[in-house]
Amino acid sequence: MKSATDIVTAAAELSIQLADELDRLAASGEPEETWGDDPMVAALLDTIEGVEGAAAIKLDRIRYVVQMIEAEAEAIAAEAARLTARAKSTKARASRVKERGLWLLRKMASAGQELKVRGTASHWIATTYRVEGPADIEAWPERLRRTKVVVEPDRIAAKKALEAGEAIDGLSLVPSQTWQSR
Repeated sequence: MKSATDIVTAAAELSIQLADELDRLAASGEPEETWGDDPMVAALLDTIEGVEGAAAIKLDRIRYVVQMIEAEAEAIAAEAARLTARAKSTKARASRVKERGLWLLRKMASAGQELKVRGTASHWIATTYRVEGPADIEAWPERLRRTKVVVEPDRIAAKKALEAGEAIDGLSLVPSQTWQSR
């Protein structure tokens, strides 16, 4: 089976041959009504019709494959969402189990035992302090605040500016094609 590129290339070559043949017939002085009687013209028209039909079939198949791939991508996104929820649940479960260990350390501390326990694969240390503060960042002292800045290009605004005729160094509009199938 020929690829879509082969089919389109063949159609273009046949169109060129047909145009050349029609130019030859026009130069010969034969009336236009008789051009369809020329076996070369008839064969070229018949072949072009077949190639156009093959291209339509090929494009329908491509559309089907694209739909299958998009459906697979949606299924993967749904699975990712499910796995994200599962990971969150698993982290919460680990946190609850860790709290039980810390509860045990606190009980040991209240009984006068040391706040450090060494096992064969891990060690536990109960700390007695953690930082709590207001949820509103403005209530924190300036020296204890962090600022994160994310700078991204605004491609939509750039496109609008370039389409309006504004010259922007380093930016240009380049032709691109998208494919929509309905």
